Amino acid sequence: MEKYFMAAITSVDQIGPKRMRQLLDHFGSAQATWSAPEGELLEVGLSDRIVQSLLSMRRRYPNMADEIMTRCEAKGIRVCGIDDADYPIELRSIDSAPPVLYYKGEIQPSAMMIAMVGTRQISRYGEQVTLEIAEDLARMGIIVVSGGAAGIDTFAHRGALKGGRTVAVMGCGLEVVYPNDNRRLFDRIVENGALISEYPPKMPPTPGQFPRRNRIIAGLSKGVVVVEAGEKSGALNTAEHALHYGRNLFAVPGSIYAERSLGCNNLIKYNGAVLVRNAQDILGVYNMEPRSERITLEPLLEEEAQIFELVPTEKAATLDEIMFRAESGGLDDLTVPYLVNVLNALQLKGYVMEDAVGSYLRTAAAPDKTPPVDKQSRAIKNNRKKKHDVELNDEEAIVFSFIDRQPIGFDDILLKTDEKSERAVNVQELNAILFALELKGLVIQDDLGNYSRTKER
Repeated sequence: MEKYFMAAITSVDQIGPKRMRQLLDHFGSAQATWSAPEGELLEVGLSDRIVQSLLSMRRRYPNMADEIMTRCEAKGIRVCGIDDADYPIELRSIDSAPPVLYYKGEIQPSAMMIAMVGTRQISRYGEQVTLEIAEDLARMGIIVVSGGAAGIDTFAHRGALKGGRTVAVMGCGLEVVYPNDNRRLFDRIVENGALISEYPPKMPPTPGQFPRRNRIIAGLSKGVVVVEAGEKSGALNTAEHALHYGRNLFAVPGSIYAERSLGCNNLIKYNGAVLVRNAQDILGVYNMEPRSERITLEPLLEEEAQIFELVPTEKAATLDEIMFRAESGGLDDLTVPYLVNVLNALQLKGYVMEDAVGSYLRTAAAPDKTPPVDKQSRAIKNNRKKKHDVELNDEEAIVFSFIDRQPIGFDDILLKTDEKSERAVNVQELNAILFALELKGLVIQDDLGNYSRTKER
């Protein structure tokens, strides 16, 4: 029960790793801390406000440890304390190691892990490099760690799953799916790795929690690879933690003209990051040799490549969503039966997969070249449609009205939506609305998870 008492105590605001260690050193256990009188809690050095918060929590939820245990067991969530056997060894060594971890799947506490992080606004270059390196590392038995976000994180997890195992460190509780578009990806990670969080299971995502979880990504890993990152990218925060913890730092170089590569290039120039062109550049630092070659996929025909372009790079998409993308791109004569046939061909060639609910997602990077099209192959017209007003439903219009050119956080959008909407909108619904607005090209999400307009209606 000790770990559940620790989970109860750390759910109190401002009781983090340092204060939890103070309490354990003084009282000997989390269970003793939970029942300690007010005077003794003040003697430890806690402020009166923190002590009152803990006492209030105890009064409201006297059986909180039991309740956490029951809920986690019901939701398939496991809990480990910092001294438990399933707590990751590398993470335990850092000065800000979380006292408690919640996880789904299987943690291999002594396994070698390498983190891969970068921008949410991924380029084709970043997409391909991330997939290839993650797969090659995973084939060596290395667990690839990332943050479960859109962009580089998503492709790091996907690439790793093609070769082995991966771990996603979440910036919210494990009962909350964020981003919602990665729901199916998270299911696959649980089967071949783990979802990890220091936050209680129902904790919603907030902007401040993502930089905080970056220390865990770096702490779990022997090294951190930054693939694409701008000068102010959140991935650089993970790189800073890596340097602080004495981890190896790696960076994939990019064009000197590409803003999303400025952070990586600076890490190489100013911070001594190892320049990475492939997995071998990483493995060499640890005196490891590649175990096997990646599978070379069959090239795509021109019409297959066109359909492949319609499958989103960071999320699963339904047939309707793919058709919407096709119409927006001017593919006027595309029919559903033909689309299904081509998607089936892409699955057979290993470029896409269909999930349990009939949505499609990429499992490979875009090919560099395509062979000449068979003359009998069906050609797809590429006549651009005339620009027209984007139609929004009532809820989309309300959410869009709160988003301007200046970035706004998810929580602020949720609060404003609750104030103006006739009914309460939950986190999952808002994620779906924001996804629809992104799909329609009206908003964009930055590296910190904030949203801003890309254009007016």
